[in-house]
Amino acid sequence: MMKNIKLIAYLFIAICTLNSCTDEVEPMDTNYVTFESDSYSFGVDIDGESTNTITSYASTISTATRTLDVVVVSEETSADEASYTVPTSFVIPGNSNVGEFSVTISDLNIDADGETLTIALVSKEGLYVGGNITLNISRLCASGTKSLELSIDNTDDYPDEASFSLVNSAGETVLSLAAGELTGDITFKQCLPIGEYTLNVADSYGDGGTSYTISSDGVGLASISGDSYSTDSTVTFSL
Repeated sequence: MMKNIKLIAYLFIAICTLNSCTDEVEPMDTNYVTFESDSYSFGVDIDGESTNTITSYASTISTATRTLDVVVVSEETSADEASYTVPTSFVIPGNSNVGEFSVTISDLNIDADGETLTIALVSKEGLYVGGNITLNISRLCASGTKSLELSIDNTDDYPDEASFSLVNSAGETVLSLAAGELTGDITFKQCLPIGEYTLNVADSYGDGGTSYTISSDGVGLASISGDSYSTDSTVTFSL
C-alpha cells in the first residue's frame, strides 16, 4: 500500500513538472482565432496579378456571424504598398468556425528574390488571436517558360577576371557578363523559354577560380567548378 502511495506521489510531481501546475489553462470556450499557418507561398503572374484565399479558424462555433479585423504589418512587409489589396475585415459565418478572405497581388516592383507581405489579426475585448501570417511573394514564369537561377561563386578573390555567356539553341545570347563586370558572388534569376542552353565561362588570367551553378525551382541542372578549368569551360543543359 505504501509503495502505491509513493508511486502516485511521484507521478503527480512528474506531471506538475512537465505541465507546470501553476500555469493558467484557457477555458475550453475561449474565443480564439488564428490563421491556418504562419507563412504562405504566394506566386504572382509576370506582368499580371494573382488572387489567393487566406483561411483562419476559430476555436468555437457560434450561431452568430463574427467579423474579424486584419491589418498589414508594414514594418515586416517589403512589397510595394500599391501592389497588394488586403481587406480590412472578413467574417466567420454563423454555425461555422472557418473564415476566409482574398488577397490580390500584382506584378509591381517585385524583386527577383521576392517580397513579403505580413498580415495580422486584430485582437479586441473577448477575442484572442494567433500569430501573424507572412505571404512570401515570388514571380511565376509564363506558360512555356521556366525559372532559371545562375549562381556565381568566386573563390580566388579576383571576380573581375570572370566572364560568361548563356546561349540558347539558336545561338542567341540570353544572359552574359563581361570580364571586369563581376564584383563578387551573385545569383541571376530569369524566366526563359523551355529548351536547351549552353553556358560558356572564361577567366581572363587563366587560373579559373569561379564556380557556376545552374538550377530551376530548386532542382540542380548543371555546374562548373572553379577548380575544373583554367581559361574556359562549357556545359550544356535542358531547361
